[in-house]
Amino acid sequence: MNTSDPRDELVEHLPALRAFALSLTRNGATADDMVQDTVVKAWTNIEKFEVGTNMRAWLFTILRNTYYSSRRKVKREVADVDLKTLGVVVEKNGEVVDVGAGAAVLGHPASSVAMLANLLAERGEHIPAGTFIMTGGITAAITVEPGDNISVRYQGLGTVTARFV
Repeated sequence: MNTSDPRDELVEHLPALRAFALSLTRNGATADDMVQDTVVKAWTNIEKFEVGTNMRAWLFTILRNTYYSSRRKVKREVADVDLKTLGVVVEKNGEVVDVGAGAAVLGHPASSVAMLANLLAERGEHIPAGTFIMTGGITAAITVEPGDNISVRYQGLGTVTARFV
């Protein structure tokens, strides 16, 4: 009966794991990060490894799944946006009614969030994690009536539309 710890076998597979990671990422630093993540996941979940089965295949599966997860995450991420210069166009019933830039909100939308946090701190309060904060109007408020269609385009981000009933 083999009583050796399967963790002892992990090191043997590092060169093959790195080669596989390089073939997926085509970037040495990213490949090294993926191998490290794979080893941490394998080490943490070693009790799920069935002794006597193929350790290399198990590690490659972890690495491959880590790679796929990272790719899905990248697709969901939004590139950095300069909120100060972010352009906004507001249309009402197909007509442009206002335009603006992020700088209209205290010079930068983050400034209003900082101001809110500081004011709350003075009162011994805080902004709870996950709180949705509206930073202030980049454009002027507009009057709407039932039947109006409003469209707000955010440069490089997308469009929000609403129909008032």
